[in-house]
Amino acid sequence: MSLIAWFSRTKIAPAPPPRGRACPGLAPFELAHAKRVARWVQSDDELFALAPRTFPPLSPRKVIAWRREDGYPMLYFDGGETDPCGYVELNRLPVGRAQWWLGHCLVAPHRRGNGVGRRMIDLVLDEAFRRHNAHTVSLVVFPDNFGAIRCYRRAGFSERGEVFRRFPTRAGQYRMLYMSIDRHEYEFRRETAAPPLRCQG
Repeated sequence: MSLIAWFSRTKIAPAPPPRGRACPGLAPFELAHAKRVARWVQSDDELFALAPRTFPPLSPRKVIAWRREDGYPMLYFDGGETDPCGYVELNRLPVGRAQWWLGHCLVAPHRRGNGVGRRMIDLVLDEAFRRHNAHTVSLVVFPDNFGAIRCYRRAGFSERGEVFRRFPTRAGQYRMLYMSIDRHEYEFRRETAAPPLRCQG
């Protein structure tokens, strides 16, 4: 199955997320938050960088349609907050049960630039490697999306090459960077990183 065909598949809604976390954490995506997530995308260019196959404007229905079979759409809650400030998907690739794909990584506009994206991705990698026994987690990103690339690098992703894609939303062919992190790299980062802060209570 091609990657394009895989992206066209859908997934049923998971259970609602918990509220009021004491520590940063992920929770299954809840349909009620689709409108909130759609509002986080503030321009057509931003939507193209995030989801180049999605036609503008972004609507709650289109956010819901991102969900894929064999995938896990999630919301990110920062410590002490009752409302999510991030959205991300961890999708299993059809080419191998241990190959996973990071998609639609989005942070609320008012929370960008203060490490929310990095904390969210760190938790997604924990989910992939520790819970799902992933061998590799991959993603693609436009080369001019400097903030996203910087965030992915800090989370341990490395550039492995480039791919060229055409999209129904805009004319032309686009170059994208292919980035990934494997289990050995993930484990090495965990062993050498400073221990995380523990929540009290």
